[in-house]
Amino acid sequence: MTPHRESTSGFERERTKDRDNSYVKDLRVRLRKEFQDLWVDAGNRRALNEHQPDSQTHDGGVAEGGDQGEAGEGSQTDHEAHTHLRKYLARRLRRQFPSLPLTLTPSHEDITSWSQDRYEAELHQRIDSYLRSQDAPRLWANGRWDALPRRDNAKTCYRAFIEIMNQIAQDFHLDQGREAIDTKDRSIHHMTIGLHPPTKGLWTKPDFCVVGVGESLSPFQDMEVVRADLTYRNIRSVIDLKNNSEVRSKDSSYDVGIQLACYARQQLYEQPNRMFVDSLAVSHQYMRLFCFDRAGPSFFDCVDIHAHPVLFVQAIVLMFMDDAAIGLDESVKYDSDPGKTVSATVAGTLDTSHCEFVPSEISEADSDADDVESSRHTSLPHPSSLKITGIGLNRSSIFGRGTTCWYVEDADGEKFIVKDYWRASARPKEANILLAGSGLSGVGQVYAYQDLVPMPDLAGGNRPGLQHGLGHSWVRCDDHTHTGGSESDEAHGLCTVEP
Repeated sequence: MTPHRESTSGFERERTKDRDNSYVKDLRVRLRKEFQDLWVDAGNRRALNEHQPDSQTHDGGVAEGGDQGEAGEGSQTDHEAHTHLRKYLARRLRRQFPSLPLTLTPSHEDITSWSQDRYEAELHQRIDSYLRSQDAPRLWANGRWDALPRRDNAKTCYRAFIEIMNQIAQDFHLDQGREAIDTKDRSIHHMTIGLHPPTKGLWTKPDFCVVGVGESLSPFQDMEVVRADLTYRNIRSVIDLKNNSEVRSKDSSYDVGIQLACYARQQLYEQPNRMFVDSLAVSHQYMRLFCFDRAGPSFFDCVDIHAHPVLFVQAIVLMFMDDAAIGLDESVKYDSDPGKTVSATVAGTLDTSHCEFVPSEISEADSDADDVESSRHTSLPHPSSLKITGIGLNRSSIFGRGTTCWYVEDADGEKFIVKDYWRASARPKEANILLAGSGLSGVGQVYAYQDLVPMPDLAGGNRPGLQHGLGHSWVRCDDHTHTGGSESDEAHGLCTVEP
């Protein structure tokens, strides 16, 4: 977040007006409280429940592998030091490239049947061959990324990272409708999506953004519009430039993580079908990967990008991958908006073909009851899609249930609310609770539901012993009903009958 950063090692930025500074400072404080005891060291597969540093300086802190005063983690050149990161990146890239990246040497075997360990080893070997190939652009030569300076130099770093990232995206055929841009001097305004009051004058400045278009990313499909009127609706990934000590120090990882969380929070909010966000902190020598999802934040070990160029390539590829691979729920497809400026419009199509519909049969006891809701329940068709007409409740926090309520209607104009939310796997499905209230006055009638994604498949797989899943419930919303007036009602997806 360029304008709000403490000045260090030549990375000093112009300070902003107090109003904007105060907003970001308040947001950081809120995120620190939200993440208390939730951090996970994904590189060592352990929760970090100890007291988190509260200041930027962390006086006297000693981090794993570091010395008093520097709080450094060490460059970790040992291959085994990054085992969990290697596995995580390979697992994520396999979703994008089930048969290995097309840019690499083709294989005549059925790669989809390979074990994950074999895929990981082959992926690593082929990217290494790509880096050393005489036919590929020699971005990495003589044991280092040649364009990067040998010391902290912000001006050179910005130019070099843009060149490296876009070249890697091009080589892996991920450059169509997406690109990395330098956003350190661009104020990206925070938009309001949903019921919250519109925000004014709130903005942040990430150092690098991978921007793009996509049916499940945003209604705005024209890259010229995206470049000219950049918002978080079209930001796929964020990379922030730091000095070596900030990336290397585990103590500083909390501050770096909070900074990246400010961007991730806005991505999740302005992309309401986004399930998780990967972000990257880089310096001229190191990188550290951060992951944010509804179970909280996690980060991996610091990596020397010159000693481990393959891991760096994989991390950059991760920032450019397709909609589903970066965490977008592809059951949501936005209608293309031809406008020349980006707005908060939300319209599109929701795929319901995989939903589990509530049985239409009604027992004799129910049919004898003079219950309009029950009788109307039987006549509802099972459409494969619904028209999205807007969005209501849209939680802005990262950790939690991440509740989002979509306004939808079927082909006949029948109106419904579809509620997406995350739940711990040990807790009962909300759909079961709504089913138990079927036919009751004042209770939203559920017609279909679906468990979409288990958290272990996402970034939350780094979190030992905790599993979340994304599910949604499809609830009738008639003219005489509305989502509950209290926060508690909204959080449970009930409908309340007006007097």
